[in-house]
Order: sequence, then C-alpha cells, then structure tokens
Amino acid sequence: MRFNRRSIAAVAAVGALALAVPALAVQDDDDVPSTEQEAGAQPTHETRKQRLAEALAQELGLTTEEVEAALEAVHDRFRAEHEAARLERVQERLAAAVEEGDLTQEQADAILEAAENGVFPGGLGHRGPRGHHALKGR
Repeated sequence: MRFNRRSIAAVAAVGALALAVPALAVQDDDDVPSTEQEAGAQPTHETRKQRLAEALAQELGLTTEEVEAALEAVHDRFRAEHEAARLERVQERLAAAVEEGDLTQEQADAILEAAENGVFPGGLGHRGPRGHHALKGR
C-alpha cells in the first residue's frame, strides 16, 4: 500500500502528538462500553489503539486500515531506533569494561552477541541487582 506525502506527514504528526500526550488515547468513562463499566475495568490497550486509529482516520479522511498501517510503520521505526541505541550503549559499556580489564574482548563479544539476539531483553543497564557494577563480575 502506498501513501502520499500529505497522509504520511499528517499521520506522523498526529501519531507523535498521540505519543507525547497519552491522554489523547484514553477514553472518558462515558465512552467505555457498558460491559467494561460494569466490570470496573479500563479499556484494554488494543481497544484504545483501535479507537485512536478510528478517530485519526476520520479526522484525516483516511481509512482505518491506512492509519493502522502508518501507525504500525512508525512504531516499528521507533522500536528499531530504540534497539539500535540500546545496543550502542551496551557496546560502549562493554568497551569500557574491556579497557578497565574487567572483561576480555572475547567475553565482551559473547555478551554483545547475546544482547543482539535478545538474551538480555531489558538490556544491561544500571538497574540490575548489582547496579552499575553488573559487567564487572563482582
């Protein structure tokens, strides 16, 4: 499916706004179907996502399918950018650990390969049980 520049720019702008202001995707209690109201449950993520796509489609004069495809493409791009930045941070920390003599290059390469393969889905950040010393083997 091909999109023209106007529709891509409009969807991207509105999508960015929706990401920046999560309240846009949240519905008032009056908009929640009665079965969800009766159960006291909030609309699911999928329900809110579908409602957002429908509202954007109506606002932009596009089909819901076009908006969903554009939002998915933007989401995939953001996810890829986030993953690349995460791997870059892991590489920097590993290089520092090798330079400090805390890891060998072979160990760093093995850890990086594991990170690239998703073995460390949360990354190798500062939040582990040993804080910023997680790579030092202490």
